[in-house]
Formats: sequence, C-alpha cells, structure tokens
Amino acid sequence: MKKVIITLFVLIFGCTLGLIGLIINITWDQYQDTKDWEALKFGDEIKDVPPFLARNYVNAEDKDAAVVWQQVADALENIKERSKTTKYGTVLSADERKTFANLLATALTLQETYHITSGQIAKQNEDLQLYLDLEAILSNAYEHPNTQELIDITNRLYTVNLQYGAPVDDLYFKRLRNVAKDYKALSQFLKKEFPKLGTYQDGVLTIGEEVDEETTKEVLAAIDKGNLKAFPFLTQLQTWLTGSDWEKALHHNEIVKEFQQWKEAEHNLLAVQKSQYIKADTILTLKDATDAGFTIDAPEKEGYQIKPESPVAMLIYENVVVGPEQYIRYGAEVTAVIEEPEYEELPTEEVLEGEETTGTTELEDAVLPPVVDPTTQEEWEPNEEEEEETIPEEEEEIIDGEEDIPPEE
Repeated sequence: MKKVIITLFVLIFGCTLGLIGLIINITWDQYQDTKDWEALKFGDEIKDVPPFLARNYVNAEDKDAAVVWQQVADALENIKERSKTTKYGTVLSADERKTFANLLATALTLQETYHITSGQIAKQNEDLQLYLDLEAILSNAYEHPNTQELIDITNRLYTVNLQYGAPVDDLYFKRLRNVAKDYKALSQFLKKEFPKLGTYQDGVLTIGEEVDEETTKEVLAAIDKGNLKAFPFLTQLQTWLTGSDWEKALHHNEIVKEFQQWKEAEHNLLAVQKSQYIKADTILTLKDATDAGFTIDAPEKEGYQIKPESPVAMLIYENVVVGPEQYIRYGAEVTAVIEEPEYEELPTEEVLEGEETTGTTELEDAVLPPVVDPTTQEEWEPNEEEEEETIPEEEEEIIDGEEDIPPEE
C-alpha cells in the first residue's frame, strides 16, 4: 500500500513538472516571436488599432504583416529625408521605385486581408502610392512630356496637402512647378522657334528652303535661353543643328537660294524685255512690222496697196539679218523686208446717188441774226427769200473781136 502511494505521488509530481515545462516553453516561444518588433508602434487611437493587434497574443502571420507595414513607414521616411536635398527631378532611382512598388503591393494585399480601411496603415499605403506616382511622372516628364498627367498628379497632391499638409508635399510642389515652367518654355519654343527650321510631320523634319546659318544660330540660342536641354529630343536637335549633315543641308539651301535668285532675275529681265523689246520671230506680217514702227521694204504696184497680212521675209538691222530668237528694242531702225507681198486694189472715191457732199443741210434750218445793209442801213433776215433783181444786160460792142474799152481820163 505504501508503495502504491509513493508511485502515485511520483506520477503526479512528474505530470506537474511536465505541465510547468510546457507552459514555460510556450511562453518562451511567444516571447521569441515578439521581441524583434516590440519597439514597433502605431500612433492610432485604440479604436483605430487593427483587431489582430488588440489580442493578447499574435501569430507569425501577424508579425509578418506588421513588418511589412513598418517597411512602408521606413520607405516614406526615406522619401521625406531625401526630398529635402532634391530640388529637381526624382528622389528615387528606377530600382528603388521598383522595390518600393513591390513593397506597396504586398502592403495593400495585407491591408485587404486584415480588412483595414482607415487609420495609419491605410494612410501610409496611400501616401506611398502617391509618391511613387509622383516619382514615375517626374521621371518621364522630360522624355515624354504629358501636360494632362502633370495636371492630374498636381491636383491629387493638392488634395492630400489640404488634409494633412506634410512638408514633403511642399517639396514635391516645387518640383512640379519647375516642370510646369519648363513645359511653358517648351511650348513657346515649339510655337515660335522650331517652325523656323521647316515643317515637322510624322517624325520627319523637312528643312525649309529659307533656312540658313543665321536661322540655325537663332534656334540654338533659343534652346540655351529656355534651358530646354532637359528635354532629350531637344538635346538631340541641338546635336543635329551643329553636325555635318546640317551643314550639308544649309549648303544645299544656299544653292537653291541662288537658283531662285537667278530665276527671279530672269523673270524680271523677261518682263523688261516684254515691255521694251520685241522678239524677232513675233514679226510675221506687214501689220506686225508697222505696229512695231519698222521701215517697210516691199515692191509697190500702181493702183494697189499691200495687204496687212502680207508675210515678212526677214528683218534687217544695220545691214545684218536679225535672227528669230533675238530681241529688238522698240524704236530701233529695223527694216522689214516683204519679198512676196499680197496686193489689193486701192478704194476709189464714189459719190452715191441721192447723197449730198456738202454740209449745208444743217445750216439751212438754222436761224441766223438780222443783218444790217451798210448802204441803206436797213435790216433784213437772212432766212427770208429775197426777190431777185433783174439787171438788164448791157449790149456789148465788139470791134474787131475786141471789147470797147472806154478811154482813159
């Protein structure tokens, strides 16, 4: 009996020690799970603390989620500190943006898993998303200018800044303003300066014929003045404008310009020629030669005249035959030779029957003023019919066929 009691006591004591060891082991494991992140804390009010953090114990998954969100907080702090020393462009490199983007994707997945819709965790994820979007747009702002993207991201940042007013937001605002300023300078360049080079369509620049070295200098100066070298395609344009291919294009333009000047001079010369000169091969008939004021050399025929359409055989100037392609100045002493003229009879003067050749018809009907007779001082009307006085004919005596001439007194 005594042995049974001792054996039972030993069993109870052993079980007790085993249970105590088990409790100690569990407690130790939980301590090991929490000691690496015991300094991690979230500044939320108790009502905003995620449910899994309000428990008396946490599991490994909870710890992993908390670590991820702490990394998000560290990433935001990194961006804030580096923004203080960055005035232009981006804060993060391409690799850092990729790393933070992967971190954010994990954090958002955990946020959805734990049904977190508000609080510091949600706010941190939103901030990191905003800054990553800002970094992405700023990184492409000059290589692929997009005014609408710049406007949209500025509005998003403005909305967040109104709610929280973080200093890092102001730093991003400055960078966005710098980009907007460069966009304005780019717009002015593309409107005023770039068209001087020619026309740009479908990625091809067609150089204008009027472009010369002076035009090139003006465009290059505009690129420097507007601080436009941040745009890669304008840097490339600057390289083209100072390269050998561009010099060849300018040389070609010089040749074209000289040709155009020659063509213009030719046009002006032809205009002068048309106004002061006449081409020899345009004098084809007697009428042409007469209109040009040339002397006519053609055989005459009595009672006939030469027809205006009679052909001109040749033109002679200073005893030299003028070629058909030569020009003759108006007024030059040129002789038009008509070797085989065409004749037509001269018109004869004929008085048609019933027609009067005098112009008295109108005078007959005219009313003339009275006329005073100087001998009688009497007035008479020229239109009145006067009676003809009958003057007796004197008898003439003819002597020996001569008239009787009264003697001289």
